Amino acid sequence: PPGAPDAALTAGEERVPLRGVRRVIAETMVRAKRSAPHVTLMDEADAGALVSLRRALLPEAEARGIKLTYLPFVVKAVVAALKAYPEVNAYLDEARQEIVKKRVYHIGIAVDAPQGLVVPVVFDADRKNGWEIAREIQDLAARAREGRLKPQELRGSTFSISNLGAVGGGHFTPILNPPEAAILGLGRVAEKPVVRS
Repeated sequence: PPGAPDAALTAGEERVPLRGVRRVIAETMVRAKRSAPHVTLMDEADAGALVSLRRALLPEAEARGIKLTYLPFVVKAVVAALKAYPEVNAYLDEARQEIVKKRVYHIGIAVDAPQGLVVPVVFDADRKNGWEIAREIQDLAARAREGRLKPQELRGSTFSISNLGAVGGGHFTPILNPPEAAILGLGRVAEKPVVRS
């Protein structure tokens, strides 16, 4: 209703100004929802071989001081897929009415930080090995949570990955990171009984 809010309705509220990084995040998410049609495809994949490979590499990762998650493997798979399907590693230049296919593979990694969801970028992921990507993701995520990322580390991604697996979600609809054409949302890796014919 117009006018001042009713004191009884606002009792127990705390109002926090929407500023800084949180405001930029909110504006970007709203722009993404308004500017692009969102379609979600949910599927599952057998990750047994990946689980075994990661498990076999854990001792080497520990020796290197790397917390080895599934994400570096996914980044390498995403780069291979983007090379095979360049229309996905693209954006729409509305002013010139052109689809711009990128020939670089800068992968954004969504990180849940205290100030909100941020997407630091692994630049030139196609030119890095799995260990380099794992170390970089670990570093970017830590600095994102500490609020120590540089602005240039949050710009320029050509495709993004959002991973809900750590909090236990199986399926979700991530919001595009503009101006990217697509985003990959990962759920948790879990054991399931499967009937094979």
